[in-house]
Amino acid sequence: MPSPNPNNATNLSNATPAPQGAAQLFVAIMLVILPALLAYWPVGEFDFIVYDDGLYITRNSVVQNGLTWSGLTWAFTSLEGGNWHPITWLSHMLDMSLYGLNPGGHHLNNLLLHLLASLLLLAWIYQLTGALWRSTLLAVLFALHPTHIQSVAWIAERKDTLSAIFLFLTLIAYSHYRQSPSLSRYALIVVAFTLGLMCKSSLVTLPILLILIDFWPLQRYHKQPVIWQLLQSFRDKLPLFAISLAFGILTIFAQDNTGAMVGSEVLSLTEKIGHAIVAYGWYLLKTFLPWNLAITYPYPVYDALAIATPVFILTGLSFAAYRYRHSAPWLLVGWLWFLITLLPMVGIIKVGNQPYADRYLYLAQTGLMLATIWSIAQLTPQRWRTRIGLLSFGILVPALTVITANNVQHWRNSETLLSHATSRIAGNFQAHELLGHFFFDQRDFDRAIQQYQQAAAFKPDDAAIWNALGVAHIRQGQQLAAVNAFSRALAQNKDLADARYNLAKALDDAGQNTAATPHWAILQQNPPERLNVLMGLGDRAYRSKDYHAAANLFKRATALAPEQAATYFNLALAEEKREHFAAAKQAYQRAAQYDPSLRARIEKRLSRLPSVNE
Repeated sequence: MPSPNPNNATNLSNATPAPQGAAQLFVAIMLVILPALLAYWPVGEFDFIVYDDGLYITRNSVVQNGLTWSGLTWAFTSLEGGNWHPITWLSHMLDMSLYGLNPGGHHLNNLLLHLLASLLLLAWIYQLTGALWRSTLLAVLFALHPTHIQSVAWIAERKDTLSAIFLFLTLIAYSHYRQSPSLSRYALIVVAFTLGLMCKSSLVTLPILLILIDFWPLQRYHKQPVIWQLLQSFRDKLPLFAISLAFGILTIFAQDNTGAMVGSEVLSLTEKIGHAIVAYGWYLLKTFLPWNLAITYPYPVYDALAIATPVFILTGLSFAAYRYRHSAPWLLVGWLWFLITLLPMVGIIKVGNQPYADRYLYLAQTGLMLATIWSIAQLTPQRWRTRIGLLSFGILVPALTVITANNVQHWRNSETLLSHATSRIAGNFQAHELLGHFFFDQRDFDRAIQQYQQAAAFKPDDAAIWNALGVAHIRQGQQLAAVNAFSRALAQNKDLADARYNLAKALDDAGQNTAATPHWAILQQNPPERLNVLMGLGDRAYRSKDYHAAANLFKRATALAPEQAATYFNLALAEEKREHFAAAKQAYQRAAQYDPSLRARIEKRLSRLPSVNE
């Protein structure tokens, strides 16, 4: 850790105007809070949605237990969903302890965290610049911008609001450290930054943001040569860069471990760079024209012109920011904030199948807005600034409140959200697929089939969509249609174990046992770590009187679903058949523990077991 030097303390008094009165501060805070409350308050009546809320809450048995010691251990050891973010998990567990599966409480907590992040942004930038109304406008835009709706109205995006709080706390702690360096103040920076990364690992770029704010508004680069000041700033932040590196490696490992990484066999480096350029252009456009927003977007088809246009714009803005770095340093700082904060999400290191997402602007957009507000204020003649400021608040606050409030309504439930996405964005196969999942969960299999068919029409090479379509056909008793869908899934991905298992079972049910046999043989050679496949193979082995194989498969199933009674009950049956009575008794007892409704049936079976020595 760098040793603090009091001589390196940053004197802000010369650059910072006199503080405003309490009444003005109160008005500023209300301008941030009240419009956002008005726009977002309906979320308290909204439902969970089918996209990722299951992963984080509604289908996560550990989270549903609320805050427990076992849950605490799981939160710090799990890579569920391809992320290591224990603070986010603990936040969801706390909500479960407070509200159970009432989504309103979860939604309102997201809103409160968003408001807190907005106020911390106001506190930080006002503390450094003393420009109350510019700072307030920046915080209002953060609180109300329509692209931030995903991060607030989507319970699964709790990691966004949490990480924003710790980002701004880190910036505030760093500002205090620069005024009077000390080890204790540096430790606060490290703690806030680490907690932020434990909410969302995309904060790995934060040390670079600290270097930027050294340039402005802290103005630590006024001495020559600048390169020496830059190196000194970098040296001060070496411990933070080390933490970023550790979390970056952990995140890549977690994503790769869950199959979320998209490698060079799918996209070449040239394609990734081309997409990153288009993505930057998209984010820039949506910042200033936030129309046609949706929860998912398909990959765009773009030609050389589609890449050349954002290249021209990005190059021009970069040149302007550098050109005016001395007379308008906020322009360079805000522009680089935008570019650098988005860097982990634009696809150079590709994660997932989304080309871009509104939620990725949640923190990055702050840089663009800061650069825009300070530049407009600087270009406005002094005698016009009050009028322009009042006009800005008078137009932007009501307009954004109405636009955001209208867009928030789409998030009422999965059907309203995904129907909006399919109607606004052509070819939105993922929205059709998710809407199919929603209808499937509602047991509306006809509408689920329609949505899966539309998704497959837009994305015929997606094996998961064909597999989902096949399962829906099964529920409607349409065996031949299901066999065709599962076959199409395997044609796209021969390693999709769920599709192979579903095809084998569907062929058996259709009386085509000979056709099913090769698929069963492939699954039995190397059973995948998939609960439904392991249970199905175990059941097949049990019916074939291969009780040893059945027991081994059911044991693997209990490891995947350690709190599911059916896995233990089936294991007990297999152990009983192969006369491992002590193991059978233990498995029966575990099944009764997790499903008390089985207790009478289990006690009857236990009474028939021979006596065993404990």
